[in-house]
Amino acid sequence: MKARGIDLLAYIPENTFLANVKGKWSAAALKEMGITATIPFSKSFKKGGDIGNVYAKSTIGNQTIGKYHLVISPEYDSNQVKQLVAAVFKEGKLGSTAMLFLNRRLAEIELSGTALEKMLDQPFVLYAMPARKLVALN
Repeated sequence: MKARGIDLLAYIPENTFLANVKGKWSAAALKEMGITATIPFSKSFKKGGDIGNVYAKSTIGNQTIGKYHLVISPEYDSNQVKQLVAAVFKEGKLGSTAMLFLNRRLAEIELSGTALEKMLDQPFVLYAMPARKLVALN
């Protein structure tokens, strides 16, 4: 599939994949490859259902800041993402802190609501979820 311009980004349970399809494809050509449906990947798919229930909240000026985990597309490395995030926040003071990569595809960042919405517009962000409080396991 990759050679034909289809990159699988993530598996979603129940035989579903998040994929990036490059080039022009007809529905018939996709069906021949076993793809039965396509849905444009909009910002609404990138938010966890409990996105407003953020563990670590603080305020900077008059903005409430929450801590989030961002799932990053495998097409981007951490250095590219850091540069892209820096470019996003150069446009205006959106309320954010430095980003920490927990692994190759998972980043932790504190964002205001406005900054979160801006991040969800970026093609390198696949999904955002509130960061949970870490607790010791016995």
